[in-house]
Amino acid sequence: MEKFKAVLTPNPVLPNHVVKFDHTKCIACYQCVSSCRCNVIVENPTKGQPPILVYPEECWHCAVCTENCPTGAIEFEHPINQKITWKRKDTGEMFRIGMDNPPEPYTVRACGDRQVQLYPSEFLNVKVAEVEKVSRFVVRVKFESMAVDIPKYLPGHFCNVKIKEDVYRGYSISNPHDGKTVELFIDTFEEGIGVRFLENLKEAEIVEMQMPFGRFIYTAKDTPLLLFASGTGISPLKAMIDLELGTIKSGRVTHLFFQVWEEQDRFLKQYFDHLTSKYSNFTYTFAYESKQTFSETIKQSGYITEHTDAYICGAKKVIEEVERVLLDNNVFWRNIYYESFMQ
Repeated sequence: MEKFKAVLTPNPVLPNHVVKFDHTKCIACYQCVSSCRCNVIVENPTKGQPPILVYPEECWHCAVCTENCPTGAIEFEHPINQKITWKRKDTGEMFRIGMDNPPEPYTVRACGDRQVQLYPSEFLNVKVAEVEKVSRFVVRVKFESMAVDIPKYLPGHFCNVKIKEDVYRGYSISNPHDGKTVELFIDTFEEGIGVRFLENLKEAEIVEMQMPFGRFIYTAKDTPLLLFASGTGISPLKAMIDLELGTIKSGRVTHLFFQVWEEQDRFLKQYFDHLTSKYSNFTYTFAYESKQTFSETIKQSGYITEHTDAYICGAKKVIEEVERVLLDNNVFWRNIYYESFMQ
């Protein structure tokens, strides 16, 4: 029988192929491979050649690969219908990525109907303060700043944790910025290199991370707010809740739907019970995947109105399920924001 060998070849940049490598600048360090949260970029089987974009349609367009590239060899092209625009405040001029004379980096970016503040990412060393198993498959890790304060970030941002040389894994931050601490919730159900590293950390160990990253950012409004989390997808939503209730204090009616597999897998229950007793505008519901679908729990609640703002964080199937319920209940698509993670 004739033997066949599978070969990976670089793809041209098409409407949904958003990453392009400059062969003259790429040094094949593969930092982009290590930092890609979706594993859509892989090492080239030919040593010394640029990485290969294998699943471009699964790219989140987070641009972490471009930010981690030490030589500027990666060019990022958003699909036309997703291109980000800037507006220069003094003249009103509008700019897109790739256009000449763009505004200075880290300025306010127009993203749909929201304004998102960009912050430069920084490398820093942090010290492990606590490692706690909070449920069967979730570990909470709290880090403390050392020589310098934690860089400024917004609720919804994530950090890249250095697992080993040139290998990073991204995790959403679960606490609002205080300059001193970073809290992460780690899903340990499917063990990977990042999970093994984090759940085995000891107090006082030093860890390197880079932050902040991401565009899943909370926007304060006066409309009702619904939050939908599955498992450790609660991390960015917890930070948003803490910001809204503890800092903004707008009185915005807020309800959280938090899905876990079954009752014994609940975590943060005491914390959310405390919030409901302290803030009359906050309520929450646990949903149990082993008993009924997330959409059934949501439909039975009666919380959805067409003027709702919705934030969703979880696996792709969870986002699609929740988004369908929201759209079927006339929630405007621009008021639905989500962060997906691989599962």
